[in-house]
Amino acid sequence: MELTTVRRSDGTAVGLCGNLFIIYYERTPDMKTAAVVDSAATVALCGLQNVSALIVIDPEARTPEPAVRSAIQKTIQRYESQTLAIAYAITGFGFSNAATRAVISGLLLLVRPPCPTKVHASIRSATNWLRDRVPSTGPIIDNARRVETIERFCTRTAAPPWADIRTA
Repeated sequence: MELTTVRRSDGTAVGLCGNLFIIYYERTPDMKTAAVVDSAATVALCGLQNVSALIVIDPEARTPEPAVRSAIQKTIQRYESQTLAIAYAITGFGFSNAATRAVISGLLLLVRPPCPTKVHASIRSATNWLRDRVPSTGPIIDNARRVETIERFCTRTAAPPWADIRTA
């Protein structure tokens, strides 16, 4: 199964690996970023059912402004009937990243997500959690090479916007 880049723009990458929808925020999301993710979701999720989502937030990114959070939440709500589980991976170490994980976990308690949702400290932890919650995504993230492919996709040194990242 391949991981295909749907869109890469201004510090945001959106990819699809089977029914696993991946969003990577390199920087703090703004309204332009929210619009990029919304348009990419429209293209990537058209006709798909039983989707799981992995939202990866780089250590340099911070919690977005309320208007941006609202725009992102509207995108998530639009696809809630298709989504089985959502995992956030706030990568990095230290107090700042732990605080970001705590803030997002707290916000999730307030908005009551429509499906199982959890915040993690690593991509590996998030993908394992998704695999355990959504059996249909098991083959997508079942081995270390696929997790490594997702980790490469979610880095500042990832492939240019015109490249698809494929597993061997």
